[in-house]
Amino acid sequence: MKVLGHGNDYDGNILEYTETQRQSIVFVNNKIYQYKCLCINYTLYDCQQAQDTLNPQTHANAMVVSHETVGDDGKTPFPYWFCCIIGIFHAMIQHIGPESKLLDPYLVEFLWVQWYGLELGTMTGWKARQLHEIGFVDPAIDNAPFGFLDPS
Repeated sequence: MKVLGHGNDYDGNILEYTETQRQSIVFVNNKIYQYKCLCINYTLYDCQQAQDTLNPQTHANAMVVSHETVGDDGKTPFPYWFCCIIGIFHAMIQHIGPESKLLDPYLVEFLWVQWYGLELGTMTGWKARQLHEIGFVDPAIDNAPFGFLDPS
């Protein structure tokens, strides 16, 4: 998804937009449509094709590749982020600002998610023979416990 000049180059940081930039995005007919489930096609390690169906009604959890290059402690960060999918949506949007590259409306699909965070107080990993523990991000600690993801 590429809105306001951002796309695959997203590095994981929270992006700030001006009021003018936010007003340059128009939802066609002021509508956002909700899906009941999301089907994801993927390739297994042995090159076979598979498909998963995620449904927010059944507490769909997802794992995405982390964009962090250095962790909070200066070490290599955990390679994945985890989230719970709250909603699956699509909308026809039109970018009408001076930075606009397309004049015609186009489809944007997005997931509304609540982020999980790693529990850092326990020994985990291969050496500890213990899976990593996760929990919901505390809004008092992190200012962005909710967010949006591009399902593609």
